[in-house]
Order: sequence, then structure tokens, then C-alpha cells
Amino acid sequence: MKARFTLSITLALFTLVGLQASAQSSGRAHYRVYWSPNEPDSHYSATLDFSQSASIYTGADYTGKTRSGITRSEYVDEKGNRFINQSLKMYAGEVYVVSEVQKHQMQTFQVLNRGNSGTLNEYVVEEPLGEISWEFVDTTSAFSGIKVQGAKGWFRGREYFAWYAPLIPVGFGPWKFNGLPGLILDVHEIDGVFAFRFDGIELDDRHAMPEVIFPKTAEKISIKDYAFYRDRMGEDMANLIRARSARGAEVNYHTVRTGDEALIEKNFADIFGTQE
Repeated sequence: MKARFTLSITLALFTLVGLQASAQSSGRAHYRVYWSPNEPDSHYSATLDFSQSASIYTGADYTGKTRSGITRSEYVDEKGNRFINQSLKMYAGEVYVVSEVQKHQMQTFQVLNRGNSGTLNEYVVEEPLGEISWEFVDTTSAFSGIKVQGAKGWFRGREYFAWYAPLIPVGFGPWKFNGLPGLILDVHEIDGVFAFRFDGIELDDRHAMPEVIFPKTAEKISIKDYAFYRDRMGEDMANLIRARSARGAEVNYHTVRTGDEALIEKNFADIFGTQE
């Protein structure tokens, strides 16, 4: 059985090489992104501009200037207890991911409010391509007449099923999904709520990749540093607010996210080399 599986993959890759000269390998794909079945408006639109060497995934609300922000409120209850709430509000479509084959790198726009500042921090988070281990599945389908094949893979604590198009020989997909022998047209969490649904595609060998636009104020950091900052964000902010508050004040810190992709990354065990 194992020998037949290896042979089928080899033949598929050989076919890709033979078709590469005639297949279209650049254009723009469209997606509808969903994150909660209990919220009727829990989705946004996104596009993926792609070529054989790079891709740019852009949420509908991304402009290069963040709308996310921090709000603070204070109140005193009937017993005289003083409460302070501070929230980081993030927007669903404010997502931007740039992938480059030559650099073997992804860059992702992210925002956090770190405990040592109490203000919004903008980051360009850098991480390597090819972090997902895919398992090929013997099933096929089609989107807009484009034949696709199935694959399953684990990424940051969640298992996904993806449909990829071998006749579009680029290894990119929506958000951070990559590494399959064809463009990923549709991917969803298995036994979960996150989904990037196919919503159309334009193939054009002369498609011009848009200019990369990250906020000028964003700081470049590694994915390992970002994971550390994010995991400590709530604790650090609560401590900061306590330090700036009157003695005896009760502090509440919470993050309000509307479909933020950071929620998809359930853990960073693969980055730190540990098992959850």
C-alpha cells in the first residue's frame, strides 16, 4: 500500500512538471472567511494575489493603517469597589500575509498591546514557509471547473482539510496555508469553526503582483518573539493597569476580537519544539 501511495505522488508531481509550461500560475483568488457559527455576520472577504514566486493575502479591511485600538473604562459599583477595564479591539478583515519562495519566508501584520507600554504595538511577524505537514487524501472535487485534490494537515493546534488545484502549480493559499503542490482554493478546520471558502478566481499569466504595503510604524519581529508577547499579553496588561491604579482597585483586562486570525493559532508548540 505504501509503495502505491508513493508512486501516485511521484506521478502527480511528474504531471505537474509536464503541465507547468501550459498551466496558468498567476492571478487572484477570492475567499469568504468564517470563524463562528453562532454569529450571523462572522465572516469577511479576502483576496490572494499569487505568482510562482510570491503571494499576498489581503483582508477586505486592510489598508496599511490599522483600525484596531485600545479602549479603557472605569466604574464604581454600589459597594464603592472601583473597576478598570481595558480592551484591545481587533477587526476581522484587517489581515495581511506576504509569502516569498526565494526568502522561504512569510510576513504577517499583527497588533498587540504589550505590558510595558500600554499602547498599541504594530508588528511585521516573520516566520518560515513550509511549516505544515500535509497528508494527501484520495478524493477529488472541483471549484468553478477547476479540479482539486484533498489533503489534511495540522497547524498550531488545529487540524485542517484543504482542497488544492494541481493544475495551478503554486504552493500558496489563504492566510498562512501553504506547502501543497498546487494553489489551495478552499480550507477548513476539521471538527471546528474556522473556514476559508472559495469565492472565485481570475487566472492571468500577465497578472501584476500588487506592491507590498506594511504600516511604516510596524516593527519586524520573529514568530517566536510574537508568540511570547501574545501569550503574556493579558497578564502583562493587568499588571500594568494595577500599577497605574489606586490602591484596592479591581482590574479586568480582556481582548475583544472580531474574527482575528490570531485566534486560529491555538498554540505555538511547533515553534518552541514542544508537545502540547
